[in-house]
This record gives sequence, C-alpha cells and structure tokens, in this order.
Amino acid sequence: MLYGVRKRQLSHAEATASALQIYPADANFMLGILGDRNMAKEERLEEMTDKTVLVFCAHPDDDSFYCAGTLAKLVKNNNNVIMVFYTNGNKGSHDLEMTSERLAQIRKREEEEACAVIGIEAENIIWLGYDDGELEYANAKELWP
Repeated sequence: MLYGVRKRQLSHAEATASALQIYPADANFMLGILGDRNMAKEERLEEMTDKTVLVFCAHPDDDSFYCAGTLAKLVKNNNNVIMVFYTNGNKGSHDLEMTSERLAQIRKREEEEACAVIGIEAENIIWLGYDDGELEYANAKELWP
C-alpha cells in the first residue's frame, strides 16, 4: 500500500489502492499507476482511465521532454496525474547574475505553466525541494515513500 509522498497525504482512495505498477523509463523519470489487483499488466498507458498516475522526475521539465503527450492523454482519459519532482531546478544557467533561488522559482513557475497546458493542476505537483546535483547525498528513505 502507498501511504503518501513525503509531506503530502494522498486521498483515502489513492492510499488504499491495492496495486502500484511502475513503468521505469530511465534514471530521471519513473511513472507509477495506482489501481486494483486485477489491473492488466499489459494494459496500455494511453488506454487507462480513472486511475491515479504518479510521475517521479529528478528535475523540472523531465516530464516535458519524456512524456508530455502521454500525460496529456492520461489527463484527458480522466486519470488523476500527480507529479513529484525530487529537485528544484536551481542549477544550469549561464547567466552570471542568476541566483540559485531565482532560478528555482523560474523553473517552478515554468513547470506549473507546462503542467497546466496539459491539464495537471498545481495542487497535483509535489516539490521535494532538493538542490540539483544533491540527491546522492540525500537520505534514501526520504526519496521513496
């Protein structure tokens, strides 16, 4: 059973789901589907309806590069899509005047706007808040519920 992701509690229906099916893509992205025990393992993502989809991304924008079209289809099919971002996107600018704090704010706003375009609401975005490049130093128990 999945009880929650860090500080955000999932709804009772989500928390009492009896199956979590994981679709790993690569080191930056993972997608989990909460469903029932009878969920067909061969069920295609784009055909799923009325499920809760947990998307785990290392960085903001990983979802846009890897699977925005699939996420839009899942939302359109009445699935509840919840995004979880491990890092805040505070590294990677060539602007010498850019601060890490300001860049993290920009990345958060960009991600929320991108999610809104495909139908994912801001309250379905969970930010774990780790700095880019710092996950290897994080307590592993904090990274996965």
